Amino acid sequence: MSAYATVMPWSTACYVIEQLPVPEPAAPPPGGIDDVESVILWSLALDGTYAEIAEHCGLSHDAMKKRIRALRSRWAAEHDPHLIALG
Repeated sequence: MSAYATVMPWSTACYVIEQLPVPEPAAPPPGGIDDVESVILWSLALDGTYAEIAEHCGLSHDAMKKRIRALRSRWAAEHDPHLIALG
């Protein structure tokens, strides 16, 4: 296992150790992202759980999941690691 995998969250390590190809960079969706979406993306990148992210953003668990689904849809991301790589 790569040394990076021991210190990086699993969600980004899969790209560093080349388990998954790195997606092409994408510009933020039309209208950009708001402050809450920015916090969600950073929290996902830092391997926060959905419950931790929701609490940190002051959202219910369901509202936070809805925001993540909306981000995935707008950016055509297949899963959280893909969303992080695009963000």
